[in-house]
Amino acid sequence: MRIYSYHKICHVLGGRYDLPHAPTHAVVLPYVLALNAPGAPLAERRIAAALDYPSALEGLQALRAELDAPRALRDYGFDEARIPDAVQAILTEVPDSNPVPVTADNLDRLLRQAWERRIGRTGRVRHRGR
Repeated sequence: MRIYSYHKICHVLGGRYDLPHAPTHAVVLPYVLALNAPGAPLAERRIAAALDYPSALEGLQALRAELDAPRALRDYGFDEARIPDAVQAILTEVPDSNPVPVTADNLDRLLRQAWERRIGRTGRVRHRGR
């Protein structure tokens, strides 16, 4: 069984920063999906088909809205100032087998977006100032 970045990110955030398990997973999932989809196109298409949406992320976003799922790490007390520390802790845990290489830069961006709740309805992760 392969464990990719999603599980490891949530494991570190929950264990190191005492974030609640299920809400942390609900917050982080779309950001990791946006990161990994280009490296796992077959899996992305299968998820999209299962959710009956053009993209997996669109389907996930619709499901999250319907369920009123948690949306931002800040809503659970995660301090934005801890992101650099979290990045370093997560980098030591993420396996090399992740579909897309995890770097300090893309992980920092992912965590900041998850903290701010910056993800577009189309599934594109929005970048500050763009």
